[in-house]
Amino acid sequence: MTEESLKHRLFPFSLKEKANAWLLSLQPRTITTWIDLIEAFYRKFYSKHKTASACQTLNTFHQLEGEIFLRSLRDLRTFYLSVLTMNLKKFV
Repeated sequence: MTEESLKHRLFPFSLKEKANAWLLSLQPRTITTWIDLIEAFYRKFYSKHKTASACQTLNTFHQLEGEIFLRSLRDLRTFYLSVLTMNLKKFV
């Protein structure tokens, strides 16, 4: 079994309420790959405005005057990790 197949099979167990209802409402065999699944999921649950805003924040991130470098780096890392959960890595 490939890693993508495993992700595809385990994905339903990570969902709650609205997301699970959405997945169950899909027509059988309309989503056959992991990529199809994540793209459909993000289209449904993440607006273009939200993704554009997150990309803008990442692209314009800078250390504030007087801010300790490690704190700034930690903040950037925290935000970046939250963006990765939105699958925005390809936009950055």
